[in-house]
Amino acid sequence: MISPAARWGLQTALLTLGLGLLAQPGGAADDKTPIVPEADYGKLVDHQLKVLEDSLKALQEAKEVPEKKKLTEKAKCTAVMLAAVAQDNLAGKDAAQRATLRDAALAVAGLIDTGKVADAAKQATGLKDVKADANAKTVKVKLYEKHFKLDELMSQYKLAKAGGQGIEAALLKLGADKKKMVPATAMTDSLLAMVYLTALSAEPTADHKPPKDAKDWAAYSNDMRKGAVEMAEAIKAKDGKAAFIALGKVNTSCSVCHDKFRK
Repeated sequence: MISPAARWGLQTALLTLGLGLLAQPGGAADDKTPIVPEADYGKLVDHQLKVLEDSLKALQEAKEVPEKKKLTEKAKCTAVMLAAVAQDNLAGKDAAQRATLRDAALAVAGLIDTGKVADAAKQATGLKDVKADANAKTVKVKLYEKHFKLDELMSQYKLAKAGGQGIEAALLKLGADKKKMVPATAMTDSLLAMVYLTALSAEPTADHKPPKDAKDWAAYSNDMRKGAVEMAEAIKAKDGKAAFIALGKVNTSCSVCHDKFRK
């Protein structure tokens, strides 16, 4: 666990490192290009399904209200982010199946939101083998506001014990590596999933409209997306130095955004 003081120190160092990195041209795709390659799609779906099923199981067993609250938030966020994974690419031959999975995942999120946890858990078990609906709309739907709010979206970055997937702490820790590279042992499917989820979070994050400095908010969201896409590419190439540079962009975009908008 990273203490608040240590986290502040890491963010300050990353800010110094990353201010120049944000301005560098990169090879990341624009916001209309699918983020998750076909080869990684199934693994990311399986990752989210596992988190969803585990959190719903824990939610059904939870006794205390605070525990139920954080598990509800985790399960709902996971279901909506599964929908984001599914609709990332609706242009391929499996578009109908992906759109169907998206709609089914959002239905599970709706059940969680209304307290129908047992029904949500039952439907979640069938998501892996959901059959394509030829009538499913193969166009992206807006996830922000209708399906989750900003605090719910950001909950996945919290530590696991706080109801998240521990993404923020993992990325900050890697960003503090003295050798300025992501170790080969850290470039796992788990890290890749965290990075893809970060990139996919950029679109609903950008849909949030702060009362002022909206252009800055959109720019930080875009920087986060680009950095995360670059980092995913570097992880897949097992390039620790490139992964570290891209990680600097991700962490810096988050740090400067927090400094400006977290009041």
